[in-house]
Amino acid sequence: MKARRGFVGLALIAASGLGCSDLLVEPVQAPRAVLTVTHAAADQATAAALADVFDRVDQIVVRVRESDGGAELWNGPVGFVHGPLGAVLDPLDLDYGEEAEEVDVEVTLHVGAAEVFRGEAEVALDDDESDGSSSISVDPVPDHVVIDPIPPIEAIGQIVEASGGVRFATGDPIPGVALVWSSANPEVVAVDAESGQLTALREGEATVTATTGVLATAAAVSVKAVVEQVLVGPAELELDLGDVANLAAVVVGAGGATLDRAVSWTSSNPAVASVDGTGHIEARAPGSATVTAMVEGVAGESQISVLAPQGGAVTRAATAITPTSARLEGSVSAQSQAVAVWFEWGTGPEPEGMSPTASQASPTAPGDFTADLSGLLPDQRYFFRAALATLADTVFGQVRSFQTSTGQAVSSVVLVAPTAAYVTEVLSLSFIALDDSGNPATPNAVMWTSSDTTVATVDAAGTLVAVGPGSASIGLDVDGVVDQSTLMVTVAPLAQVTLSPPTATINLGDSVQFTATATDALGAVVDTAFSWSSSAPAVASLDASGRVAALAVGSTQIRAAVGAVEATATVTVTDPVAQVLLTPSDTTAMVGDTVVYQAVALNAVGDTLSVPFTWSSSDGSVATIDAQGWAVAGSVGTTTIGVQAESLSASTSLTVDPAGPSVKTKSANNVDETEARLRASFAGQSPGADGWFEYGLASDLSDAVTTPEASLFPILGAGTFNRTVTGLSADTRYYHRAVVRTASGDVIYGEIRNFRTDDD
Repeated sequence: MKARRGFVGLALIAASGLGCSDLLVEPVQAPRAVLTVTHAAADQATAAALADVFDRVDQIVVRVRESDGGAELWNGPVGFVHGPLGAVLDPLDLDYGEEAEEVDVEVTLHVGAAEVFRGEAEVALDDDESDGSSSISVDPVPDHVVIDPIPPIEAIGQIVEASGGVRFATGDPIPGVALVWSSANPEVVAVDAESGQLTALREGEATVTATTGVLATAAAVSVKAVVEQVLVGPAELELDLGDVANLAAVVVGAGGATLDRAVSWTSSNPAVASVDGTGHIEARAPGSATVTAMVEGVAGESQISVLAPQGGAVTRAATAITPTSARLEGSVSAQSQAVAVWFEWGTGPEPEGMSPTASQASPTAPGDFTADLSGLLPDQRYFFRAALATLADTVFGQVRSFQTSTGQAVSSVVLVAPTAAYVTEVLSLSFIALDDSGNPATPNAVMWTSSDTTVATVDAAGTLVAVGPGSASIGLDVDGVVDQSTLMVTVAPLAQVTLSPPTATINLGDSVQFTATATDALGAVVDTAFSWSSSAPAVASLDASGRVAALAVGSTQIRAAVGAVEATATVTVTDPVAQVLLTPSDTTAMVGDTVVYQAVALNAVGDTLSVPFTWSSSDGSVATIDAQGWAVAGSVGTTTIGVQAESLSASTSLTVDPAGPSVKTKSANNVDETEARLRASFAGQSPGADGWFEYGLASDLSDAVTTPEASLFPILGAGTFNRTVTGLSADTRYYHRAVVRTASGDVIYGEIRNFRTDDD
């Protein structure tokens, strides 16, 4: 195929008008085609943000290929300088096929190592009827997603607007890119998928994710309501000395929601009224005290008044109660003059039916005393009062009562059950049975129930099966003592997407099949459709089944997603060397000669690859070779010249003979539209040698024209000669070589070189 040459010059124009940054590609020699590269923006702010990054571009990489998978004509950086309108690129000198009508142009713009813009288009080559003008649009290249800091949420029901955006690899924002929002914990924080509006539903931790294409990022959100009020009830309480009572605290957060918080209880005067960690109060001495419930710096109060006892005898309480025994507790007040103390007790409240315990010496007032009762009947209520004797009188405290426990009989049960489950989940329920002393009890009959068996079923062993979405009340009956819990059953949400293989490296033109698997929160495989995408579709395309086809060298992220749940895999596309060609082959040279070797690396389809070569000579004393493939013959002998590209190599032999007569064709000079000066040098000749030139249009000089011969008069066996040829055609490539006939009649040819006449 014949080839023709064209120049493509590129000029980068940053337009000042709204929504446009232009990249102008313009040939600087005929033909004058124009390729304009534009990027549209939706508004002035977007245009300004993109222009800021555009103006900092410091490298532009251009790739030009003949259309329909033809030869690569250019692939690499292009020099440029910034001008008043933007940046003007150096021209590209391209050789393309005679029949070529279009070329594919890819343009990438970089700031440092970061790729910031990319675009591609088919560009028409000019002909007699067209100026070759075309256009290409470059788009921002997103690198990552950011979420702006989300403050802690301090109230149930509070609404927070989450925000974020897409960034270049430089960190600069890319305006106008929509994000899709999701919450991994929607029971804690619900999120609007389009606006990013967050709504706090309950206290806890949640993860919010913002996604666009294959890019995503996540942020943690904390919901902890601020305590606004602590209500203590009763707010006022009057007790007799020795009485006990229980206070309750309700913690209220912002918005009126009731909060589950630890409460710290204190008494301003524990000698009068003590309080434990549960709000249980004991009246210990006459007077007043303030009991405070403190939650995260917010306090609630109850005012406690303890009345003075009559006569100084105080009936406190019965403790250590069993089915057959109990301990009675009493005290004497500071005013008491007691010399002896005891208790009276019986099965009725009337003092006439009570029996005394053994008398004991009075404790120092004020002080406590106790008496142990035994031989009591199970499940029986008893009454008792404290008594003391002074030198003048007998004083009794108030009458109190207690009830012995029933032994191992169940008096209370606590159902241990979850409040939420997923459909198909199987759970084991349990319970705690206690007697009336708070000790574990052995039940006789246990019965489980579900209010809605379409939601959940429970068998006799307490095995619960979540059947379908909805709410059901789970009931427990243990020897007639009941408890219940509400269970909410939902469909297990999609939890994970995995890709197989996790990574892949494929050759240009090949394909690989990816398989996506979705599993729910229970680990079960979910039959669902996936949304497939490639972060760099110019590198690898992707069909709806997950098959990836390699289109260009590079890497891309393959994404399979179901809603906001996704997985990614990296695909690397390579174009490995399949064959290395080396010319010339099996060459003979003389000592001192330079042999120029050329290597070509081809891929599997025969395209030429731009790869580095490594050259070698098996015997450096015979010939050395540099990094460009130029071998210098040093001494007589044979060496193997080798070249390697990636893992493949090629080799040929080089035989070096002693130095003899030689002639070298030198490059032509003084070239204009119709003439050129041909030059040559020779060595090892003797007087009587003649020299001339052959030139023509064919690269093998099969159509050669011969210049007149000239006698050579070497000085010390070496010299130069030249000849000016005329009548040449303008803008035409000619091939030529020098020829010498030695004095002995041998004809020696120099290498073939070429030049192009000027364009008139």
